[in-house]
Amino acid sequence: MDKLRLSYTQIDTYQRCSMKYWYRYILGIRPKGKAPRLQLGESVHAALEHYYQVDPGPRTSKMLRKYYDISFNGAKEASIEMQRTAAKEGDWEFSVKAYQQELDAEYQRGLDTLSAYYLFYEADPAIPKITTELPGEVDMGDYILVFRLDGIFRRDGDIVLLETKTQNTLDIESLEVYDTQTLLYIAALQQAGIPVETVLYNVLGLPAPAGSRYRQKAAFSRLESHRTPSEVDWALRLASNVAKAITSLKQGKTMPIPSFNKTCTWCEFRPVELVARGGGYVDTLIEEMYVRQTPSVAGQGKAVIEEEGEGQDSGS
Repeated sequence: MDKLRLSYTQIDTYQRCSMKYWYRYILGIRPKGKAPRLQLGESVHAALEHYYQVDPGPRTSKMLRKYYDISFNGAKEASIEMQRTAAKEGDWEFSVKAYQQELDAEYQRGLDTLSAYYLFYEADPAIPKITTELPGEVDMGDYILVFRLDGIFRRDGDIVLLETKTQNTLDIESLEVYDTQTLLYIAALQQAGIPVETVLYNVLGLPAPAGSRYRQKAAFSRLESHRTPSEVDWALRLASNVAKAITSLKQGKTMPIPSFNKTCTWCEFRPVELVARGGGYVDTLIEEMYVRQTPSVAGQGKAVIEEEGEGQDSGS
């Protein structure tokens, strides 16, 4: 039997609700008529990813906008097509014009964020030319952790992990306290022989959407955190317990249990779960309302991470 492969998203999903994990990753279903929307954060991340692959000297606001435009516009047409397909699949009306207006508003929101970001940090010499979006997979014992790092760089002989977050609120202290994801990445890198302990949290607080009653402007904050061995060990034990529970679930030794909290109201699997709880025949409902897809793990491409050069992956 192949060893369990997990991304942090899968670990987090199981922690929040084992029933949601069951539907999404074991049954491999998604609702009809629900297509992934163009995520503003992804385009902002992509722009910064390319921006920091350049030495600080040549970095300009035009460069940052160019990378943002390439990412956003490249995903826009695909997003429109996915929405059109989802509308046909779910039998609901879709207006390309209305959706285009929505995308334009989101584009401007991202552009405003990055324009303010450049004014705040300018060429940003505090972050040198770095390796970004570095994929990897590391055997953690009970499972293989599959991941993709925002960025990693050397500074005064130390290796620093860059973690960029786009958030609606600028709560960087809570991020540090509850950030299990980065602790697992540190553990994986240490397991691979890379001595990293320091994380630079780079947080972008997004401005309020157009038409919102809030008047929040873009805001930025950074926090450098030295993660302790006890923190890393805690994250490892948590992930190991989750991996064992997922293995038991996949083998049919345990049953998934709904989390029963307020987020259930908006869960995409609420309809099928209500039928199942009432003793109904869920297979018919799944065929009517959901699409089966092959369960996947983000970052399936295998990469070997070595402590060479600027933290480049060697490929394999």
